[in-house]
Amino acid sequence: MNTVTLIVKPFDLLAELEPIYVLGDFALEEAARGFILSPAKKLESGSWKKQGLPLYGHRVKYQTFFKLPESRPPADFYLRLPDWRGALAEVVVNGEKAGFIISQYDCLSFGSRLKTGLNEISVIIYGTLKNTLGPHHLNPPPGQAWPGAFQRAPEGGQPAGSEYNNQDYGLVGEIVIGRLKK
Repeated sequence: MNTVTLIVKPFDLLAELEPIYVLGDFALEEAARGFILSPAKKLESGSWKKQGLPLYGHRVKYQTFFKLPESRPPADFYLRLPDWRGALAEVVVNGEKAGFIISQYDCLSFGSRLKTGLNEISVIIYGTLKNTLGPHHLNPPPGQAWPGAFQRAPEGGQPAGSEYNNQDYGLVGEIVIGRLKK
């Protein structure tokens, strides 16, 4: 077991760990002060935060399969993501980029990308650097980061992990494949 300890009294903006990165396969658990490292969890659909990735902002790929019967034209189908959180969702069909979804109200027509038989469909949810870089303290408004947001520290020292301000990304609901109405 390895231990990295940083003690700074009083806690201020110079105590942030931005220049220190821990790389590897692990999860974070909320602690009374910040987070502790724990063994990695197998990612599933749902909140990245609740699966030990509260400071993760990159991307996660979800896969499903869809069987197209021979009796159906491939251009008759679309994909929807009614419950997801992120900056962008990319859709890949059988290894070919099919397009992007930017809100839970959008749908993406497969066009001629589906083939008869089994199709592999990937949805890649992208987060943002907000979770990775912050600001994490003093409840800044969503979508706003400016130098002043990094100039103050919470009173009383490092707050509990549950008090960090980050976005809750992930594919929460199902990947919905439907048939276009004609």
